[in-house]
Amino acid sequence: MFKIKRKEHHHIILTLGQMQTDVKRYKAVQMLMDQIFKVLNSSRIALTSAGFVPSVSSFPTEESVREQLSLLLENVLFLGDIALFFPDVFHRFYDQDQQRRILTSWSYSFAIETEFYDEKSLEILSLMAQELNLIEKSPSFHNPYVFKQKDQQKKQFVSIENQPDQVQKKKSKEKIKKKRGPGLSGSRIEL
Repeated sequence: MFKIKRKEHHHIILTLGQMQTDVKRYKAVQMLMDQIFKVLNSSRIALTSAGFVPSVSSFPTEESVREQLSLLLENVLFLGDIALFFPDVFHRFYDQDQQRRILTSWSYSFAIETEFYDEKSLEILSLMAQELNLIEKSPSFHNPYVFKQKDQQKKQFVSIENQPDQVQKKKSKEKIKKKRGPGLSGSRIEL
C-alpha cells in the first residue's frame, strides 16, 4: 500500500513539473501543502492522544492508530518530495509560518524514530531536513532534484524555441491546401 501511494506521489510531482505556468504550479503546490499539513496535524493529534511513541511503543494494534501512522509516514515523504523538487515555491509558503515549521520538525523526528523507511526514503527525508534546516547541512549538501527540474525546463525551453518555425511552416502549408468549392454567382435579380 505504501509503495502504491509513493507512485501516486511521484505522478503528482511529475504533473506539477510539467505545468506550463508558474502561477498554476504555485497554486497547486500551495493547495497540496495545505492538505498535507492538515493530515500531518490530525495524525499528530491522533497518535499523541493514543500514546504512541515510536521508539518505546510496540506496533499499534488499533486500526485507527495504524491508519494515522501510515498517513503520517506517507505525507512526511510527500512533503519532502515537494520541498526538494520545488524549493522556491515551498519556502515561500513555509518559511514565514512557524506552525508549519514546528509541525514539520515534529513529523520528521517522529517518522525517523519509527525506523519503517527503506534507504531511498531515508535519503529523501535527510535531504528534506537539510533543505528545511531541520538538521545541520552537511558540507557536501546539494539538492539533486532542483538540477533535474532546471534541466527539464531547459529542454522544454529549447523545444519551445524550435516550435515557432514549425508553426509557420504548417500555416503556409495550410494556406496552400485550401480549396474553394463552387460559389453562387452575384446578386442578379431578373424581373
